[in-house]
Amino acid sequence: YALDSCDDIAKQFNDLVDCTRLETGKLLLRPSRTSIEGVIQRAIVGASPALQSKNIKLRQKIDPAVAEAIIDGRRMLQVISNLLTNAIKHTDAGGVITITTRDAGNVIEIEVRDTGCGIDADHLPRIFDRLYQVTESGDELCGAGLGLGLAIAREIVILHGGVIDVDSTIGVGSTFTVRLPKAPKRFDTATEERTA
Repeated sequence: YALDSCDDIAKQFNDLVDCTRLETGKLLLRPSRTSIEGVIQRAIVGASPALQSKNIKLRQKIDPAVAEAIIDGRRMLQVISNLLTNAIKHTDAGGVITITTRDAGNVIEIEVRDTGCGIDADHLPRIFDRLYQVTESGDELCGAGLGLGLAIAREIVILHGGVIDVDSTIGVGSTFTVRLPKAPKRFDTATEERTA
């Protein structure tokens, strides 16, 4: 439990740092040709302990036509990991999470679907807002986080020229879909993140 708490604190600190970078325009990208499946597999490896502890089954539907994209692999890993973490958090033991990739014309779609508790329609328009925490009947549905993860994920996707959206039904589950353009936005050298 102590290690889990340290991990939670570290994640919250990193989220706060990323929010500051977003506000100051310093959360920038290092794009390169990257394996989409490779990013997803790394996210799955990171989520494996939590999946196993809740006995949640993970299914993958990987479209072989979706191979590589010009993205910042490290930042997209952050997006997929966040979506996986949220799905695990909201899915009861014995549930199912499905990760799907598909070629959708001009865009690549990455979908994370869970069989969790779902999100009330009244909350859906605001779940990507910073610091927004969903509560239902006094019970927190998004755990002990700061309400920053989805906001950061959305901004990272937008920086890639993409969009992220959610479809959810109470008692059925939620589906988060990331859509990235096949022809990526033009990344100037000025947009590459520089470490201090």
